[in-house]
Amino acid sequence: MDYYNSNAAIDYIRENDIEDFKFVIKNQWQLIYGDHQSAPKLLVAVSGVTCEEELLHPQLMPSETDLWLPLKQLYKRTNIPLILLRFIITKPEVRDVAIVDLKTSKEIRKIELADLPEYFKKYGLPITNNATAKYLNDKTSSFYHKWQRKNLGSTIKVTDIDLIKLDTDHKISHIIELKRSKIHIRKWTPYKDDYPNFKLIAKLILNTGIKLEYLYNYHTKKPDYIDDINTVKVFNTPLPSSKFEIKEIGIMNMTEFIHYLNK
Repeated sequence: MDYYNSNAAIDYIRENDIEDFKFVIKNQWQLIYGDHQSAPKLLVAVSGVTCEEELLHPQLMPSETDLWLPLKQLYKRTNIPLILLRFIITKPEVRDVAIVDLKTSKEIRKIELADLPEYFKKYGLPITNNATAKYLNDKTSSFYHKWQRKNLGSTIKVTDIDLIKLDTDHKISHIIELKRSKIHIRKWTPYKDDYPNFKLIAKLILNTGIKLEYLYNYHTKKPDYIDDINTVKVFNTPLPSSKFEIKEIGIMNMTEFIHYLNK
């Protein structure tokens, strides 16, 4: 079972062979976990694999390089703990996962899915729910995202990293949140409900020199499917700053956006 959510910005970068961008799209997720105040506590590289041999593979697999290395760089620049978490995507029932904690061990070990919330607690995450002993896979969305919503409670904050920009030294220079909806591009502004997740990213990179940007494009499924990347709207969060805010940069095309990032 493959999980892939197409996104026009990612497709544009891939189709035009634009270098220095990193992203994961297929059965992989780069996650930041935080407490109720959006203080980052844990980085998680989630990797969906196809068999038991891959689940317990003792080393990073080639398919996990773009997933792991950016998070490892964030770990080194922030000292926020980092783990690799694997699960088998082809099983109808997920009973266990494999984990390696970069800070405490380099060995992969298997734990039961039911024990994962308790495992997360040791990183200071305020987990309020108990996990089920197993979880039924389905075809509607990511198993892992559905599982965490049901079993980790609403007290924690968690967000994906959508897109990463590297500088000429291959260091992370920008984290870019990708947003889209059917709202006209001139009217759209970041939703207040998303601010806790944005703050989670901002607090993670506060003193690293990494910039936080937001890229919006028009997207609708009715009456026709449209994912318009010809014109985008850009915002950013000034960092470092003691006050979280989002500032509008302007409306531009993708060429102008990439030039803006390279300034």
